[in-house]
Amino acid sequence: MRSIFKSRQAADIVLFSIVVLIALGLKHHYSVASPDDLVWILGPAARVVETLTGIEFVREAGSGYISRETMTIIAPSCAGVNFLIMAFTMCNYVLIPKAACVRTKISVPFLCAAVSYTAALSVNSIRIIGAVYLYRMDLSVISATPEQLHRFEGVAIYFAALWGLYAIVKRGFKTPFIWYIAVALGVPLLNTLRNGFQEGFVEHAVFVITVPLFMVILVAGLKTVLAKWRLRPFKREGLRNEISVETLRNMSG
Repeated sequence: MRSIFKSRQAADIVLFSIVVLIALGLKHHYSVASPDDLVWILGPAARVVETLTGIEFVREAGSGYISRETMTIIAPSCAGVNFLIMAFTMCNYVLIPKAACVRTKISVPFLCAAVSYTAALSVNSIRIIGAVYLYRMDLSVISATPEQLHRFEGVAIYFAALWGLYAIVKRGFKTPFIWYIAVALGVPLLNTLRNGFQEGFVEHAVFVITVPLFMVILVAGLKTVLAKWRLRPFKREGLRNEISVETLRNMSG
């Protein structure tokens, strides 16, 4: 029994190490890739956005997918590869130890790859659609630039989607806050330490930390309020029962 447990633990370590290497390789590919190298994710995203909005996107070599109508470009920065990496590593980290046998464990990364790609494509398409309409809005009454609102929208959507995916695979309320921070902030931080201070890093860090933290606090507060609200009928019923018992005692007395 102990040897089986050790073999499963060893399989977990080996498999997740492979997953991390794949994630690092994908991150490196993304960091040096041209728009033409990312057709595997930019193309489907453009088709989804086109189908849902009716806005036509045309591929231009070396640039990405461009809409002349809205002056929007789906470029490598819109690829959603960082979210794909987060989802892929997170799902494997949660699901590999849960698999009953080594054969099942081996199939987990393939399942997680399919789920993560589908989730990244869906979430990224929603983010792009939001950005298209965001830049059409009159933002003169808001003390923020369209770029800042676009960043806020991206962080909120990506974190909410990662949280939802985590809730499905983990089956609980716990948030992937640390996981999100590690990838969304850790990698740019390493690049900053290696290449020197980069413009926009501080603003990126502020958004990446404060937006998810605000969302976690907000949801936790709503959960607490709902829990107390649900308990009220039981408290009222208990009070009624106490009054009824006391009334019967007085009547019998």
